[in-house]
Amino acid sequence: MPIIFLGMVILLDNLLHLKKMTFLLLRGADVLRLPSSVWSSLAMLFVGYLPSAIIVFLFVHFTHLRERLPSPVPGQILTFLGLVLIVLFNAALMFSRTIQGGGPTFVIQMFAVYFIPPAIVLILIGVVKALLATEPADRDGDE
Repeated sequence: MPIIFLGMVILLDNLLHLKKMTFLLLRGADVLRLPSSVWSSLAMLFVGYLPSAIIVFLFVHFTHLRERLPSPVPGQILTFLGLVLIVLFNAALMFSRTIQGGGPTFVIQMFAVYFIPPAIVLILIGVVKALLATEPADRDGDE
């Protein structure tokens, strides 16, 4: 279930661009002017995905999705592969930013086209397979 949860967070962020909105709000709050030791690239990545994670958590909690999914969650492998591609790309991007000059970062961003869209498609297929495999909710009202 955590893999499907992370996949849903990535999909929601790509659909609604909540990470960009969060950064725009933080820019006005003078939070981004803290030293780089406090706001590293990894911390900014987590802060960016926080609104999407909250929305997905509320969705999973109120729909009781965890109890309604079958035991081997379908689509988990595809979602995992998509998440691995995104993590590998972000790790390479984060390490390239430690090199002065910006050349390696530019080159890695040029390769984003080969990593991110296929990863999003894999995550989309995996999450849709998991959501289609959920059992119907009880409509009797005895929760």
